[in-house]
Amino acid sequence: MAPKRQGLTTLVVLALFVAGMLASGIHTYWRDFWLTVDGKETVATLIVPGSKPGAYVYSYTVNSIRYNGEGNAGVTLDQNAHVGAQIFIFVSSSHPWLSSGQIPNFSIWQALICIALFLVIEFYIIRTAIRLYRGFAPRCVKAPHHETVDADSPSKQHQE
Repeated sequence: MAPKRQGLTTLVVLALFVAGMLASGIHTYWRDFWLTVDGKETVATLIVPGSKPGAYVYSYTVNSIRYNGEGNAGVTLDQNAHVGAQIFIFVSSSHPWLSSGQIPNFSIWQALICIALFLVIEFYIIRTAIRLYRGFAPRCVKAPHHETVDADSPSKQHQE
């Protein structure tokens, strides 16, 4: 594989990675925003161990609808969390499927700065990839080669 193509592949993979981080960050800021704006404390029950070590799935009910969430013992849940325990969680009133084991520390300015930073990085990566790709584009139309014609010398002709 040509070095330029490797560079292009690397930039595309990097762009996808940064885009994933950007999407994840936007989702997290969106969740934290709603939990900060209209979050209320409610009781949940730890029902099963989660998919990661120290993680637990909890269940809670809002407006007679049962929801599940996941948290980590010692991080977003109490350190002594165990299956069957009752815990306090925070749930968004307007979006009851959004929950957290702790009140998020949300700052709109921090969110905007981080999102803007990731957008600038993403834009730069894509711009660089496009410029690199243009180097691969076939040159279908070559610029005609012109010789300078001396006005005093009619024997020289213009070549195209």
